[in-house]
Amino acid sequence: MLKKILKERVDNMQEKLLKINSKLEHVTTRRVLDIDGFLSEMRMVQQKLKHVEEKVSKSEIKVEREDILNDVKKLKNDIKMFQNEIKREHREEE
Repeated sequence: MLKKILKERVDNMQEKLLKINSKLEHVTTRRVLDIDGFLSEMRMVQQKLKHVEEKVSKSEIKVEREDILNDVKKLKNDIKMFQNEIKREHREEE
């Protein structure tokens, strides 16, 4: 009788463990996909900033051009730094 009760409890715990592991795997996969999507969006922003930088450098506005270029370059550097930080944190979690 006691063996039967213990076996049922062990079976229930094994079933719960399988469900928890499955959920963990799902959450981990989703987190990785979210990070990949975010990094992809950051690359797109970088490309747009590069395009803006090129347009500004070609423009004829000479007084503010350097200020705008400096701001754009700073934004690009900030984005790169942010991406690297996210990648580093992502690697540390694994």
